[in-house]
Amino acid sequence: MCIRQIVYVSSGTREYSSEEVEKIADTGRSNNAQNELTGVLLYYDGNFMQLIEGSADSVDETYKRIVSDTRHTGILPLQDSMVEERSFPDYRMGFSSIAKDALAASPDLFEKLPTGWGVKPGADIDQKLVVLFRTFFTINSGNFA
Repeated sequence: MCIRQIVYVSSGTREYSSEEVEKIADTGRSNNAQNELTGVLLYYDGNFMQLIEGSADSVDETYKRIVSDTRHTGILPLQDSMVEERSFPDYRMGFSSIAKDALAASPDLFEKLPTGWGVKPGADIDQKLVVLFRTFFTINSGNFA
């Protein structure tokens, strides 16, 4: 079975509260369940990163809806590919609002670098998540310092 994956980053048109972002994630979970999609959503300091995966038609329809959402801007696709299997089969919409305290509380996964935070080499994290975190940290390098 071929699965389409899209990863993108964007910036909120304003900074959203934790409750507002959780509501966005809840809506995504509901929509994803109806469309048999899985993935993750990261949010930090006004910036989003999301990976969505599923059938090509469902991902295409959902991504078009995401692109037209006026709550964010500067949507930059990082990956759009077909893969053999899902990276996040158990997550209708895994969500994390990243805080510096959460990074510091996970020394086995993350490390403080001169330029900010990074994924610790050898961390027990799925390789797709490693790529997501590294990209997100790079984009927000000044914010995670």
